[in-house]
Amino acid sequence: IKDESNWIKANPIVATYPEGMESLRAALKVALDVPEKMRSFLTKNMNGWVDQKDNGYMKMSKWRACHGEIPDLKEMAIYLGLDLSMTTDLTSVGWVGVLDGFYYVGQHSFIPEEKAKEKMATDKVPYDLWRDQGWMTFTPGEAVDYQFVERWIVEFAQVNKLRVIEAAYDKWNALHLAQRLESKGFNMVELPQRIQHLSLPTKDFRQKVYEGKVVHGNDPLLTFAYNNAIIKQDAQENIMLDKAKSPQRIDPAAAVMNAFARAMYHDMGANVDLNEHFSGNFSF
Repeated sequence: IKDESNWIKANPIVATYPEGMESLRAALKVALDVPEKMRSFLTKNMNGWVDQKDNGYMKMSKWRACHGEIPDLKEMAIYLGLDLSMTTDLTSVGWVGVLDGFYYVGQHSFIPEEKAKEKMATDKVPYDLWRDQGWMTFTPGEAVDYQFVERWIVEFAQVNKLRVIEAAYDKWNALHLAQRLESKGFNMVELPQRIQHLSLPTKDFRQKVYEGKVVHGNDPLLTFAYNNAIIKQDAQENIMLDKAKSPQRIDPAAAVMNAFARAMYHDMGANVDLNEHFSGNFSF
């Protein structure tokens, strides 16, 4: 797309006069500076096919290229992120491990057993298969039982001998679970789900994916979530994942984003709170 000799192929009129070429150069510069505008440039100005939704967050070819083996987690600094549903949707725990400049990511999700069959029909994905493969858990009843979430987090940390630095949560529906986890030694950090708090990590995580600095274990549920994820953007071009507008589940991606919002500061040598410094380091 940077080779101007190609432009006439998709712009047989605009590319024939100086003002038209200047407009294309300006549009390309904006698209290179602002990833949210690249999709529109590629499709509308370059007549190209793009494997990405309108306002889609992730270029999925870049995400798939980050598939790799996850090293021993106990060698990493681990950050957790919680994305809890109110009742019947997916509840997800995301994790990010930091090691030698790379971010290793994964998730585990929960869905009420009584709602799983209905959700498989509406979401058109095999939650039962993903449960059997270990990517998620069905909890008894018609609402997610947070005791199962708490138990999974504690066992995940203990069995893998994790060095959990922080766990990020939104107090809107996770305060009680956060208090219980804090009583068990986890360093819980509140992360408001607002664009001013999530724009920087949302942009930085995608950039790390595109640079090949993120590694995931080919988790089909997490890939499903990123494929679904779209963004909302304000006038200052701040962005965040948009649950309201995403057509299907993005909870696992949101949970990983919450974890990354803390993990991205790890190499600064100090943990950064939203308003002031907040440090912690808990091993299991």
